[in-house]
Amino acid sequence: MVGNVPVKACSFGPAATASWALQGGPTAAKILSPSAPSPLGTTLALAPAMFTPSLTLVFLGTLSAVPLFESPAPAAVRSLPAAPRLEISGAFSIEVRPSPTPRLTILGPVEQVRVDARADRIQIGRVEPSSGPIHLLIELPAVESLSLSGAHTVNIPSLLGAHFQLTASGASQITLGGKVTELSAHLTGAVSLNAHNLEAQRVEVGAHGSSQAKVNVRERLGVDASGVSHVDYQGRPKQVVPKLSGLASVGTTEV
Repeated sequence: MVGNVPVKACSFGPAATASWALQGGPTAAKILSPSAPSPLGTTLALAPAMFTPSLTLVFLGTLSAVPLFESPAPAAVRSLPAAPRLEISGAFSIEVRPSPTPRLTILGPVEQVRVDARADRIQIGRVEPSSGPIHLLIELPAVESLSLSGAHTVNIPSLLGAHFQLTASGASQITLGGKVTELSAHLTGAVSLNAHNLEAQRVEVGAHGSSQAKVNVRERLGVDASGVSHVDYQGRPKQVVPKLSGLASVGTTEV
């Protein structure tokens, strides 16, 4: 109970692709109609039949609907080709998810996003002048390579395949998960890569400037690092081949 408003926990199932916090009082049933769109483009029908234990919504007291990622504009969704290569510049908050239906969801000022989508690659950038946060949800059947320039926050939790290639310059923060045979990462500037949750048999890392990389490798790790860069590895690889210059370093924190 919050004041005179009862507090209830409920949840909705796989039809939803983003979490919402629903806040409502005695007229909470009017918060979202059965056809109200979610911030990521999925229609949510808040009928009792949809309630399954996946994502928790809490009624808190004020009549409003707040998306998980606040943005200055509603979500816009566009279809994409099933291109395996992504090239992104500027500054975005990005999540890449596997999906049989390729599409891009934009949370933020849509007019500030430039998209050039072709059969073999998808290029995304910002139209200048631009300001404010923009969140991108990219859904593709598979991703084989990602090229970044600028300052991004990237999360790809479910990579799967033979090879994944990452090239990043600037000041991006990148988190990778899943399982691949080979990972190739080339980092320049002040890039931070956390791939401890990405299992790989073989890894090649180039880290320059003040870049930092965390990798998970089983067989062979090759490192080419310069400046004050550092590569941390886990997985007890059979072979580690370092090529270091300046104050660059490579090591493991695994016991």
